[in-house]
Amino acid sequence: MNNASLDRDLTKQAPHSPRDRIGGFVIARRVVDKCRANLAGTLGEYVYDGTLDKKLFSFKGIDGDQFTAAVQAAKNYKAIGVWLQTNGTPKTPAEIKAWSDEMETASPLKNPEKRDRFIENCTRLGLNPETTSTFDWLEADDRASFSHAATPLPPVFPKTLHQLRPNPVTAAGAKSAKRPGTASQSKDTHEDRGTREMKTAHNAQTFPHGR
Repeated sequence: MNNASLDRDLTKQAPHSPRDRIGGFVIARRVVDKCRANLAGTLGEYVYDGTLDKKLFSFKGIDGDQFTAAVQAAKNYKAIGVWLQTNGTPKTPAEIKAWSDEMETASPLKNPEKRDRFIENCTRLGLNPETTSTFDWLEADDRASFSHAATPLPPVFPKTLHQLRPNPVTAAGAKSAKRPGTASQSKDTHEDRGTREMKTAHNAQTFPHGR
C-alpha cells in the first residue's frame, strides 16, 4: 500500500462523495477511501465494511476481505473500477447504471425502521427530509463534520414534519461525538457501533448510523 495518491486521512478530511463513480459504480470511490484509511489507521469515526459499503458488495456478490485485497493491489481508483467490473457477480453496463442511479436517489424516509432517525439527522443538518436523499445527507454530514460551526444549521422543512419528532435536539446536544463542534452522525459512521453508542447516547445524544 504505497500509493499516497489514494490515501485520505479521514480524521482530517472526508472521503469522496458517494456519488463519485468508479467503473460506473456509485459508493465505490468512497469505499476505497475508507478501506485505505482503515488499513492506515486513519479511519477516524468512519466505518469500513459497514451498511453503506455492503450495498456495493452485495450488488457485486463480493465481501469486504475481497475488496480490501483488491484495494491493496490497486495503483489507482480506475483499477478498482476495472476489478469491480470483472469480479463477483457479472453485471452489464445497463445493470450497473440502473443500480447506481437508484442508489443515488434513494432515501430512508419511506423505511419505517429508519424514518425517525433520518428525520432527526436532517433536522440537525438543516435539510428537508422530504427532498433529501441518502447521498444528500452523507454529503451534508461530511461538510458539517469538518467545519468549525459550533451549532447546527436551522431546519428548513415544514413545521408539520418537524412535529414528527417531539423533542428536537438542542444546539448543545447537536454537537457530534466525532469531533468537538461538529453537527451530525451520518449513514456510514456509527450504524455498526450500536453497542457503544447505546452506552453514550444519553450524554452525547448521538443517533447511530453507518456511513
